Amino acid sequence: MNSNPNKKLIKTTTTQFDILLQKAKTYDNRSTRFTDEQLDAKMNFDDISMKVQTLLKKKGYETRKEDCIIAIFQLIQKGGAFKNIDPSYNVLVGCPSNIDIEKPVYLTITILQEAFKKCGLEGKIRQFARKYASEIAKISKALNRPGMLTPALRRLPQNKAYKFPTQYVAWMSDFQSTNPECPFEVKILLNQLREYKRKTQFVNNTK
Repeated sequence: MNSNPNKKLIKTTTTQFDILLQKAKTYDNRSTRFTDEQLDAKMNFDDISMKVQTLLKKKGYETRKEDCIIAIFQLIQKGGAFKNIDPSYNVLVGCPSNIDIEKPVYLTITILQEAFKKCGLEGKIRQFARKYASEIAKISKALNRPGMLTPALRRLPQNKAYKFPTQYVAWMSDFQSTNPECPFEVKILLNQLREYKRKTQFVNNTK
């Protein structure tokens, strides 16, 4: 009776897989993913801004790196780190007084996400925002652009004597909560908002 060659092939392949499996078990699992240090090194605003420049150039737009960096920071300040944000959401690249009015350049969420993807950082915009939280806030303050959570923080119930810290509105974004440089007054508000949402959700769930 002739032996089944397919059966022999399956047995050989299974044996090879078993060897690979045993070998894989000897690996340090840290070698199969980015360490925090490696991810931090990749998350460089110079590299990402250059990728944004390249993507805009393919669309026929010439830009400067510093303008792209500022645009990246401002798009994130406007909510670019949110998961469900409209992909067409955008900010102007460059100072309005220095741009060609007939051909303005816009950085969209789609382009920003594509730049992160091409840098090997797909889905890492929020981590980027946390890394550069202070820089984003300082640039935003210079441009008088408040954080996305400013309206929600203003609506929080406070006592009559409370004075809203208007001077820190540029820091009022959710990614500032873990930033050691974030003003104490803002951190208190962010914590209050988180607690308020938790209580509201609990009440709604028990109705």
